[in-house]
Amino acid sequence: MTGAQRAALMALDRLHRLLDDIADTDLAADDRLSILATVREDLGQLAAGGEASGGLGRLVAPLMAMRPPAEELEALVDARRMAVDGRMRAPSTADLRLYVRRRQGGLAFVTLHCLDLDAPALDRVVLALGEALGMTEILLDLGRDAAQGRLMLTRESLAEAGIPASDAAAALRHPRIGQACRTMARLADERFESAGGRLAGNHSRIWPLRFLMQSQRRLLQRAVRRGWQDVDRRLQLGTVESLLLMVRARYG
Repeated sequence: MTGAQRAALMALDRLHRLLDDIADTDLAADDRLSILATVREDLGQLAAGGEASGGLGRLVAPLMAMRPPAEELEALVDARRMAVDGRMRAPSTADLRLYVRRRQGGLAFVTLHCLDLDAPALDRVVLALGEALGMTEILLDLGRDAAQGRLMLTRESLAEAGIPASDAAAALRHPRIGQACRTMARLADERFESAGGRLAGNHSRIWPLRFLMQSQRRLLQRAVRRGWQDVDRRLQLGTVESLLLMVRARYG
């Protein structure tokens, strides 16, 4: 990885965190949506070689030097807009898939672009992995999302478990919440399996994708074993465990 690529990925991470901070701030929803609309417009201008207001241009300058696809940058913003405007409170399965495509899929496609790994052959891997990562993140962040009034389990899985979706906090206390979570966990694991089959033996430079897949899949499996009685305690991998997975992903 070159210095320019490393700087671009660090800038992408800063943008990712900034968008999360905007979506989760205490401002009214309309104000957050207005800010996100401005950021979306500024990113489009920067991607086209123009300038942006405020400090956004400086924040993402190394990323823009790589000329990332504007539509994927906009997708990152649009995912947060979905989280703010209420569509991610017990979303339909279609809306859930759109959300994770925009959030994790957009992040993955921009990352591959920065690493000069754009390739149609990787598109299906990215889409499958993006869905798996997105669903896993939702299952690991149920407590934090509920504090923001979001309940990202699908309305279909909640209805199947007989859980009302009107109150996120109450839904998480429902005795059958584990059933709804396991439904999403099975779907996420299927997508991990699909992505893993395509990543096996693939280009050595995409080892970060293998590491991301292996580490998040392990957390998903751990969450399934633990259950969802304590959603406020987020699962994490230890430093040594993460390093071992990184070595395995890179060298096999």
